[in-house]
Amino acid sequence: MKFLLSALVAMSALSFHEAKEDTSTENVREIAEWVFSKGGSVKYTNDDDKEVEIQDVDDLPEDSPITVVQLSEYEDIGNHQLKMIKDLPDLKTLNVLGSKCVNDNDLKEIGELTTLTTLVIAATSINGNGFRHLTDLESLQNLRCGGAPIRDVSLAPQENAQAQISRSG
Repeated sequence: MKFLLSALVAMSALSFHEAKEDTSTENVREIAEWVFSKGGSVKYTNDDDKEVEIQDVDDLPEDSPITVVQLSEYEDIGNHQLKMIKDLPDLKTLNVLGSKCVNDNDLKEIGELTTLTTLVIAATSINGNGFRHLTDLESLQNLRCGGAPIRDVSLAPQENAQAQISRSG
């Protein structure tokens, strides 16, 4: 009886894990559809570790991680959309260049995208007060923030710095 009970618990856990994976794949596709509906694009990493840009969800292979989201000059991004993007566990690059609706409050959400290596927030409405939310992005190597003053000394370019911070647009 004890063996049967253990087997049932293990099968339930497996079913839950599989259902969670399906939801995750579904979320990735929903996020991609949302990005496409706003005129943006995404990239995924293929089996050869190359990034492939697509602009239609039908071109996104099942179980392919989205690594890049580009929403340049999109005027309607807010915390809700950025919270949605947090469901992309393999996101390496977020580009919201010229999206005037992105502001310092949104940097809190962006600061939770811990896998980011590149962040493009130039020509947005960021005024520099929210950069403190990005200090935990340990993987961040490139930050393009032209037009946004960096007031937080911990993010200012330093001698021998690993990250590249560009203040140009």
